[in-house]
Amino acid sequence: MKPFFQESFFKMSKYLNVWDESIRFDKFYSLTNWRLLIVSIAFSCFFFLICIRLTDVMIFGPRKSYNINSLNSPFEQSIPRADIVDRNGNILATHLITASVYADTDDIQNPKQAAELLHSVLEECLVSELEKKLSSGKRFIWLARHLTPKKQDAIRHLGIPGIYFKKDYKRVYPYSRLASHIIGFCDIDGYGIAGVEKSFEKFLRQSNEALRLSIDIRAQHILMKMLSEAIKEFSAIGGNAIFLKVKTGEIIAMESLPNIDLNHPSEFNEKNFFNINTLGVIEPGSVLKVLNVAIGLETGKITMNSVFDATKPIKIGKFVVSDFKGKDKILTLRESFIYSSNIASIKMLQAFGGAIQKKFFEDFGLFDPISLEISEIGHPIFPKRWTEATAMSCSYGYGIAVSPLRILATVNGIINDGIFIEPTIIYNKKCNYRKIILKRTSRIIRDLMRDAIIDGTGRRANIKGYRVFGKTGTTYKNKKGGYLNDANRARITSCIIGFPFEDPEYILLFMLDEPKSTEKTFGYATAGWNVAPYSGKTIEMLAPILGISFSNEA
Repeated sequence: MKPFFQESFFKMSKYLNVWDESIRFDKFYSLTNWRLLIVSIAFSCFFFLICIRLTDVMIFGPRKSYNINSLNSPFEQSIPRADIVDRNGNILATHLITASVYADTDDIQNPKQAAELLHSVLEECLVSELEKKLSSGKRFIWLARHLTPKKQDAIRHLGIPGIYFKKDYKRVYPYSRLASHIIGFCDIDGYGIAGVEKSFEKFLRQSNEALRLSIDIRAQHILMKMLSEAIKEFSAIGGNAIFLKVKTGEIIAMESLPNIDLNHPSEFNEKNFFNINTLGVIEPGSVLKVLNVAIGLETGKITMNSVFDATKPIKIGKFVVSDFKGKDKILTLRESFIYSSNIASIKMLQAFGGAIQKKFFEDFGLFDPISLEISEIGHPIFPKRWTEATAMSCSYGYGIAVSPLRILATVNGIINDGIFIEPTIIYNKKCNYRKIILKRTSRIIRDLMRDAIIDGTGRRANIKGYRVFGKTGTTYKNKKGGYLNDANRARITSCIIGFPFEDPEYILLFMLDEPKSTEKTFGYATAGWNVAPYSGKTIEMLAPILGISFSNEA
């Protein structure tokens, strides 16, 4: 390289006629080399600064967002969640594009003044809180999320340096309160924290397809309407209902009141979001007599020709068990069931014994939490020691506490030709099933439940044209080792009703918590007077929208 520069230097000097022997090439070469070194260092520093800036932008993100109105903005809060729809495709949960406001505090000149200006628009935010955020020294800090277009425009017109908008997504629920316990809701960042929003978090974040539930929003509306009317009429403190498809286990509707408006999570409280159907556990009451009779028939210890002496009460420890409006006579199996005799139920239990009863309860699944695609599931409560007193109590509906969904699913298995199907809230899902009783036993139970609707405690649930069958239950509330017996405040009433009788397609559980008596009920607050008639009305409204044919038979 040096010979090349030397030759060029001589030629240039000769051409310019400035050759001077006193000018030495070595001196010139050293000066040029030094200048090249300085230029190289300068370019290296400039390149290094560019690399630092690119790294900052690509890894840590830009300091300011792109225009919120630009749909192509690469600076987004999160990937939108998939929709949730009912079995007919009606949208239950979706998202809207919104804007959220944040601050780059490096650009805030006067935090106190800026806070006061922002408070004029963001009235829900305290000035002190805004000032604290604007003085934090952070390059990115949220001020408010999911603003309305009106508030966005108002903040823009304030013209505060360092205040910027960011594209955001808000989860919305078109049907508000309907199916709120099933759907659940998301936090402000769009992460599911309850219901299917939580249990299907991964699917909803990654799928391009909607999550399709088994519920029918029309049936859901009917359940909430009828529950609301029943709670109001009987001054109950709450109520719940489940409507199940018999042969698939699909939950068509499930409502628990009180509930919450999913679009206003600030209203959330534990009482309103407590799903009685799945999380609550109660003593079933007389609806458990369906299981008691089924066990007796399965073991062969009782038959349709069996009779039971119900003339005298039975003592269990410190309690005396009698019949509500007892007949004080010897009862046939049919009479025992339609009159819902506690005494006869204990006599049936004594025929096959507590050990066999416990084994059947295990096979029915009563000692296990119900399986469902949400996390809000209650665990059953039962004695560790299965004593004779426990077995006697369980024969007529006390001594064990399970979720309403577990009760309904078990009774559904008994009337479904003895095939138990795990319930589901997912559309067209193939659920686990197992045989729990014989088909002939199932048919006898359905006959008895039909008789209970025609001539027994559930006759006010009888709806002409749909040949319904069912069983009512009234349970006194347990408190501190005893049972409340105030006539107007002590009860949980329930009614399980299925249809059509010949080939069941749907089954309903309807419950009220602490219903009160009225003039129309002549002072009674038992299931036959409150939940039974409302169960029938509910079926009458549901059947047409589900395509169940009306029959001219009674």
